[in-house]
Amino acid sequence: GCSFLLCTFEDSEFQIFSIDPSGNFNRWQKKSLGKHDEKFNSTFRTHPEFDGDLESVTQEVFKVLKEVIECPKSDAKKFEIVHFTENEKKVLSLKQIEDLIEHS
Repeated sequence: GCSFLLCTFEDSEFQIFSIDPSGNFNRWQKKSLGKHDEKFNSTFRTHPEFDGDLESVTQEVFKVLKEVIECPKSDAKKFEIVHFTENEKKVLSLKQIEDLIEHS
């Protein structure tokens, strides 16, 4: 089966939903799918709510990432990060992702 994360913008707020192979869906504040997802989701539950602008929240996500797995700067090419706002979409460059990993 295949699971999906769906991000929407409704009622002036962003929302995250997961959809599993059986068709069940849930709404989340934070959610990880894939390798090590149980470790990530457990760490997310014990981590304070992410708050702030997209850059600071992304930095917090990388701090959680580095708590769960080893993540050297050379792994930056494994990530694709897109910041969505109501008005625009911004894809982070490889250099920006390397900086996130280095400063987390």
